[in-house]
Amino acid sequence: MYGARGHFSSVYALAVIWTWLYIAEAWKATHALAELEKDAFDKKCRASVHKCIDRWIMCSQWAGVWSESSTTQIETYARDMTELLKSAAGLTDATQVHRLWEECFNKFVETLASNAINNLGSIIATNRERVSLYRNLLWVWHRLDNDRWEKSQIQLRVGKKKATTDVDHIVSFALWENKLHSALPEWTADADEALAAANKLGNCSLLEKNFNISKSDKTLKSFLSQIHEVRENDIRIEDWCAALAIPQSLLMPTSLASRKLAGRSKTETKK
Repeated sequence: MYGARGHFSSVYALAVIWTWLYIAEAWKATHALAELEKDAFDKKCRASVHKCIDRWIMCSQWAGVWSESSTTQIETYARDMTELLKSAAGLTDATQVHRLWEECFNKFVETLASNAINNLGSIIATNRERVSLYRNLLWVWHRLDNDRWEKSQIQLRVGKKKATTDVDHIVSFALWENKLHSALPEWTADADEALAAANKLGNCSLLEKNFNISKSDKTLKSFLSQIHEVRENDIRIEDWCAALAIPQSLLMPTSLASRKLAGRSKTETKK
């Protein structure tokens, strides 16, 4: 994994972005643009990058572009961008060049959508230690809603320990395991399958915090109640949970049977 927080899995994904950016810079360097024209071209290119870069990095991973035949795939991208470089070199209008440049990368991203969507359902954590697989999925999900993105950036600290950004369980693994002693979800065949339900995407969150829910048998609410911002009434637990789509049944599940908890986990995963 690469990046400050391991959010992309292939240097090839960056190589394609860098090459695409180089083509725009190379064209600009070989054409005498007026100051305002140059500024407009730079701003358009910057806006295109902001629009595409997250989708490119995430979707190229989810579509499995770099998992098999990476060499063949990178050769295809290299060939397409070589053609882009040649086509741009024959143009003198900055607007036309930007349009051609943007359309090339939009096509790259659009062709990934179908495979990316199809493969998302296969991303499943097989045990408690593997829930980090959901990191990028949850990161994108947080970005889809302004309120959710704002609330998810609140640093959750209990004590003085340094906070880190990690995928953790909403209903703790230990709490879920204890509840299975009384009853198994009716849609599970055995205890192993029932235990694995705790690791579903719908029962996980990506938060910056300094406590580990999974290893504890406490509820999420018991942790949140100790947060400085909650104790000072800067944020309300109900509002925070609403923004992150965490229902009451997962926030404080001590009164629910395991069957209901499993049902909530499956429902939230589908969302």
